[in-house]
Amino acid sequence: MTKWKIVFTTSTLKEISKLDKKVQLTIQQFFKEKIERSENPKIYGKPLRGTLKNIFSYRVGSYRILTEFKNGEFLIIVIKVGHRKNVCIPK
Repeated sequence: MTKWKIVFTTSTLKEISKLDKKVQLTIQQFFKEKIERSENPKIYGKPLRGTLKNIFSYRVGSYRILTEFKNGEFLIIVIKVGHRKNVCIPK
């Protein structure tokens, strides 16, 4: 089983630190239990469209997490975390 490495950008860490501790824990558990251990973590989210087709969106409760995959390295870069009404997804 392949284990994915998850990296948070500096701005994403700031966004997460502003969230309620319970929400932080929920997001942390989502990544540990579902994403890190999954052979194909893309099944838990959905790809964006157009020029952002390499970005995947995950919904954890009322929060949206945007990630970018580096498949050759088994690396996931978390680029945005926020309440779903505040995280804009272009159509």
